[in-house]
Amino acid sequence: TMKSRRIYIGMIHASTFEYESTKNIVLIPMLSGYRDSKTLKLAVEHNYSKWYAEHDITLDSKPKDAMSFRKVIMVDQIESLSLFDPASAAALSMGHPQEVEKSQGNDDADSPDDKSRDAAG
Repeated sequence: TMKSRRIYIGMIHASTFEYESTKNIVLIPMLSGYRDSKTLKLAVEHNYSKWYAEHDITLDSKPKDAMSFRKVIMVDQIESLSLFDPASAAALSMGHPQEVEKSQGNDDADSPDDKSRDAAG
């Protein structure tokens, strides 16, 4: 969870902790969304994992691979960080589809990242 209440769930690709001002984690996202400001419940906006599967995108696919969707997250913007276990999440009722899932109905050409950029203006 970021300080902004954005959420990223994914695989850590790399991390850099050499200098205090540039500490970061590079993540290959599987899900992203936000926490509701009042309830703090997770609202999934983008299901990258589903989109990757629908478009035959893997870590080494061509011409586009999952590495193309990496997110660089500055450590000083992280509020909380934990390892994610899908089985545990399902046991905690996080496995149910969330109300907000903008990645459904995307055109073949639109990745979850394209939708994020459109929403950002």
